[in-house]
Amino acid sequence: MERTLRIRIGRLTTVGQVAAELGRLYRQARRGDVAVAGASRLATILAVMRQCLEASELERRIAEMEAALAPANATSSVVQLRSSR
Repeated sequence: MERTLRIRIGRLTTVGQVAAELGRLYRQARRGDVAVAGASRLATILAVMRQCLEASELERRIAEMEAALAPANATSSVVQLRSSR
């Protein structure tokens, strides 16, 4: 019979927090506190969460760079159009 271990965890909103939870889960599985099959399923979910957080962070950073470059790009386009005449 599989044992159920209930541990309250905090929010997982950063890659570091997800990595810490993966480490905690690994240690629980090594001690036998969590069944390996259950730990594997949870680790898969955590890996997907990590990928989503990374993608979200990259999306945010790209949007910031685009916003920062937008005025510069608009000016340089005008300059290029004028100099091509």
